[in-house]
Amino acid sequence: MEAENLLAIFLNHHRGSVVEHELPSAFDAILVRLWEAGRAAWPGLDVGAGLFIRHLAERTPPDIDLARALAEVHAADLYLACACAHGLKGAVERFEASYAPTIAAFVRLIDGSPSFGDEVRQVLREKLFVHRNGELPKIAGYSGRGPLSSWVGVAAQRCGLSLVRGNGARDHTGDHQLIEALPAGADPELDYLKIRYRTEFREAFHAALAALTQRERVILRLHLVSGMSHEKIGVLYKVNQSTVSRWIAKSRETIAGEVQRHLHERLGVSRSDIGSLADLVASQLDLSLARWLGEERG
Repeated sequence: MEAENLLAIFLNHHRGSVVEHELPSAFDAILVRLWEAGRAAWPGLDVGAGLFIRHLAERTPPDIDLARALAEVHAADLYLACACAHGLKGAVERFEASYAPTIAAFVRLIDGSPSFGDEVRQVLREKLFVHRNGELPKIAGYSGRGPLSSWVGVAAQRCGLSLVRGNGARDHTGDHQLIEALPAGADPELDYLKIRYRTEFREAFHAALAALTQRERVILRLHLVSGMSHEKIGVLYKVNQSTVSRWIAKSRETIAGEVQRHLHERLGVSRSDIGSLADLVASQLDLSLARWLGEERG
């Protein structure tokens, strides 16, 4: 394709108000070099020059220094994203082969289990590459302004965190496992209370967890279900380790207090029983939370 034709394609599809005589010299040659750089990086993926330049133009911000903007484009990355967005044969497979380690590295910060990694990859594949309602898939949102590896890593991390949050609208069908998770035999009085207040305790625990903020629920799940350290959670939320420790401690206190309050209001139990129930909550809180939050995610 002639360079002047690529220039016309760029101008026709760019959102800015640039006209040809305002462009820097050899601008058409810049477009050709970007396409050739992408093609050289991904041999066998035949993205036409016209399609690539249109894709580039539609993702180049308006009213900026075009020469500088194009000099900063990651041409090889944008070429691959263009191929995936437009469904070129073999493009998605090449993408996954190249970025699987990146996705795995970001997802391991949330949950290192192989099953969770597989789940994130499946969901991410659908989000990035499946066309919906006649629109291009999400991979088309990559503009080439930064490395594709960083863009993919952030997308994978967001996907993983979304899975960890467990779809708040989902019915909490796993809450019946809470009481069953509490081992018997350690204290006869607590075993008695566990049986006597089985239904009420389950309901109280459910209500207490529902009262937490979304962030509190996510952080508890990361720590208790995924086994993530306070330090790694701090990296995700850009806070120090002591802040994470305070968040988790506050959530525990909130849950324990809410469970006791709910039981007192629901049952009108005596002060002595409330004290014993408090012991039951405190002794098994982390185990119960881990079981409940794990069931919620699954």
